[in-house]
Amino acid sequence: SSVRLITGKKIIAYVISPIEMEKVLEDMNKNAQETSRGTISKVKVKNKTNIQAKDSEQGLEDLIEITKSKSSAGSIANDEQGGQIIMFVNAMIFDAVKKGASDIHIETYKDLATLRYRVDGVLHECVELKKFLFNNYSAITTRIKIMATLDISERRLPQDGAIVAELPDERDIDLRVSVLPTVFGERIVMRILDRGGISFDLEKLGFPEKEYRDVTQ
Repeated sequence: SSVRLITGKKIIAYVISPIEMEKVLEDMNKNAQETSRGTISKVKVKNKTNIQAKDSEQGLEDLIEITKSKSSAGSIANDEQGGQIIMFVNAMIFDAVKKGASDIHIETYKDLATLRYRVDGVLHECVELKKFLFNNYSAITTRIKIMATLDISERRLPQDGAIVAELPDERDIDLRVSVLPTVFGERIVMRILDRGGISFDLEKLGFPEKEYRDVTQ
């Protein structure tokens, strides 16, 4: 299931002998070495998650329409789950940044799950995706933990990690991820640091006209 969430592809398992497995690994190593000779000097590796435009610019509005039928029928099928979960997480992050949120809260309870954004200090719930989130909660939290390079097998201890996400406009945002285990599942809080959205212009700080004149004079 972890490989399916990482790749977004349908995974088919085959049984082979140890000798055949060794040959496959040898061939993979040879191909990797041949490829790296010509490209290693040209490739810059980034520990970064790229949020594709087709997954994020649609926002949660289009994702809601896609998942309505899936939610009404329960969890989505295994062969579709990886792509849907990746799309959900990417769209969620992009939507939160677009709305100026400082935090994303994902929580689960006995009979429901909640997705909330903190905007100007107030939590706002995305009620349209509650059922989809609840039905696929474990897969969604696993995807976020993979992006934050956390231990997906550890579900009993708190964990902290970070995600560097590249938006479609080539702007980077940092997310600090905190995972807290509960009786019903793991709760996740992602704190958003949008460096491009920070402004220290006095005109944009919301001073009343009198106080603004006192400060600038």
